[in-house]
Amino acid sequence: MKQGIVLDVSVLGTWWLQEPQGLVYAETIMLAIEAGRLDVAVPPLFFDEALNILLKAQAKGRLSKQGYEVQLMLLKDFQRQCRLIPIPISDALLELKSQIAQKHSLRSYDVNYLYLAQSEGLVLATLDDRLTRAARLEGCYYEPL
Repeated sequence: MKQGIVLDVSVLGTWWLQEPQGLVYAETIMLAIEAGRLDVAVPPLFFDEALNILLKAQAKGRLSKQGYEVQLMLLKDFQRQCRLIPIPISDALLELKSQIAQKHSLRSYDVNYLYLAQSEGLVLATLDDRLTRAARLEGCYYEPL
């Protein structure tokens, strides 16, 4: 049976760019996804953030034009492996997200990942320090086996 996770874009970015810090965690997760052992859920902003990582990497010379095109193709394929879960907008939800952000000193867009994990009963895979602390405190941080 597949384990369900919410994937923060920091994991994908680390894997793409082969960042030394967090690479083992990112590789473990991405290989488990490729092997079909993890069911991935993401909020709608995930793909905008992922595209931004690629654009910045190319602009800084970390990805060639060809490397960018390859990663963009992989991102398109990755979309089909993910379950996109919309987060509705309401006064009550904005208030709740505000409280979560303040409680854990999170950026407003990062709250979406934590909120999604909690509301869907999933664990959160992230390499973001603040998001990791918040997920651990809330009991929903993903620890690979």
